[in-house]
Amino acid sequence: MTLRLLMVFAFDGHSTLAAKALPELETSISKYAELVENILNAQKAGHPEILTHGGDIAGNRPSALGGVPNLKPFSRDEYPFASSIKGGGGSWVGHPVSQQNAQGALMENFFKQYNIQPGDQYRVVIKP
Repeated sequence: MTLRLLMVFAFDGHSTLAAKALPELETSISKYAELVENILNAQKAGHPEILTHGGDIAGNRPSALGGVPNLKPFSRDEYPFASSIKGGGGSWVGHPVSQQNAQGALMENFFKQYNIQPGDQYRVVIKP
């Protein structure tokens, strides 16, 4: 995981703009092909690569997955993530197999490492 300076600006409370570096949630296509495929399909369909943490997971997940059959042994996956503000209805839904649990751990570790709080933005990046 790296920090990259993006053209994202925030007001500092005194009417001045300041650029801020966004943490990057990196997911490897060689390790998590199905997860990455779902993310790439969602981004190609117009969903953002910059997400804001703090979504209503309990409300977003059913909204995103409603009407999508749960086919065992597969696991449904949504993007933008249910934990993001843009998660929920209209999310892209894929069916990664065993990689769903790995994604949860990656995200949890990422949020802890960068102290991501509700309202904080981060960028979703795909690596080889």
